[in-house]
Formats: sequence, structure tokens, C-alpha cells
Amino acid sequence: RGMKFVSSPACPGCLAPLAVFYTLVSGLDGLTIRRGVCELCGYIGYMEKPGREWFDRFYEEEWDNAAWRNLEREFASPAGPIPESMRAVVLQAHALGLDPAKTICDIGCGTGDAMAEFERLGYARVVGVESSRHRSEFARRKYGYPVFTGSFENAAVRRRLDRERPIQLLFSFHVLEHVFDPREFIQAAAALQEENDFLFLVTPDAMDQSLLALLFWLPHLH
Repeated sequence: RGMKFVSSPACPGCLAPLAVFYTLVSGLDGLTIRRGVCELCGYIGYMEKPGREWFDRFYEEEWDNAAWRNLEREFASPAGPIPESMRAVVLQAHALGLDPAKTICDIGCGTGDAMAEFERLGYARVVGVESSRHRSEFARRKYGYPVFTGSFENAAVRRRLDRERPIQLLFSFHVLEHVFDPREFIQAAAALQEENDFLFLVTPDAMDQSLLALLFWLPHLH
């Protein structure tokens, strides 16, 4: 209640108008939210979505809230193995033949698992960006990595990343579906990198995740 929505009737990829895929109707107040599909490229996303102010506040304050978990116990416990799906894509990025002297930035680094795996593979310059202040605090305290709190598109975060150049790899594991504007996200990435650098995007796969959870969970905007 009271959430302000903004209209997004065009595909953020090719900018074609979206066709209505399905419509969700609230039983509380009759609010309707449409999910659209791009008939040119196959993109699926909300045609009405929460405004950026709500969206940024949700991820900073509520996403993986520290009240939901015992962070002190997790800080004290030894780091366990990272999820195999994450480890597999870190190894795929490693296979690109990256320069270990250049920076790797994990966008949406969570609690630092992928960053730790990159360090284990020999990369000394690893930094992270994480919207959730609870997760970013965990990664900083657990592993000691530089982690900048805020959305990747945030101007202050990008200024801090600008000091980490050259950023050879921007790594993003299951983040793109959460961002407010994918086009803005990719433009921000391009502005930080040089020719022949890498942007490595990993998104959910309906083969190994619940499609209903992907489609009907509101923060999965895309």
C-alpha cells in the first residue's frame, strides 16, 4: 500500500513496445500490474514497476536484512564451499585468460563468495559492489575486501570504481534481473571499461530454478 509505480512500456534492450504477457490484479485495492514481452527479442519484464526510490531503499535496507540471520555467528564460522553453479561460472571467467594484475569487480557481490573464489585463483585486485548494506558489511568483515555499498548505477559508486581502473572483468552473477534499468546498468559498465575488457553476465535459468518464483517475485523486474 502506498507504493508508487512507474510505467515501463518499452523493452529496455531493443526499445520496442511490450505486448501484455499477463496481468496481476490485487485483491486489496484492484491495482493491476502487467508483465510484458518483447516480440522482437523475447525480453519479459514488468510494464508497471516500483519507483526507483522504493527500489533502492528495499535493496539497501530490507534485502537479506541482518535481523533475519545471525551475522556474528556467520562471521566467526569458517567459510564454506561456494555454490557449485557459481564456482562453475567463475571458472568460465577465469578461462578467458585474464591478467591477474588487473582489477576484477563483482557487481552484486553478496557475502563475497565469488570474490573469494577469484582470489583463490590468483587474482589480487578484487573489489565488490553490493546494494544491501547487510551483505556488503558481511563481505568486508568476513574477507576484508573493498566493497562499495549501493547500486552499481549510483554515481558515487561509479566514482569509487573509477579509481580501481583498469577493471578487466565486471562479473555479475544473478543481478541483471534485479536492476532498475538494464540499459542503464550496461551503459555504466561500458563507461568503466576499455576495449577488450570483459562484462560477464549470469542470469537465472528456468532449467534449474522455479519458473514461478522467477516470474512472480516482484523484485525480479526482468
